[in-house]
Amino acid sequence: MSVRRLLLMLYSMAESCLKRSLAMRQSLLDVNHADIAQSLNNLAALYYDLGQYHDALLLYQRALDIRHKVPVLKVNPLVPPPESVTVWQSYGE
Repeated sequence: MSVRRLLLMLYSMAESCLKRSLAMRQSLLDVNHADIAQSLNNLAALYYDLGQYHDALLLYQRALDIRHKVPVLKVNPLVPPPESVTVWQSYGE
């Protein structure tokens, strides 16, 4: 098995796990919960790594919208906000 094929398989598994995590959080939490924003951010980061900049940008924007609605005390200070600027720069490439 080639390294490229192995990496694609690992990314596919990661995507599946991240989507399941997001779905679970969406079924259990308020639509504007910080944990949902974090799940969106995690999935966006995967898409960014895969070069799927448009998909990453949409998810980063959704995460950012939620973070703007969440009171400051509910946002985990150890979790950085989405890297929207980086995605915008990469999207133009």
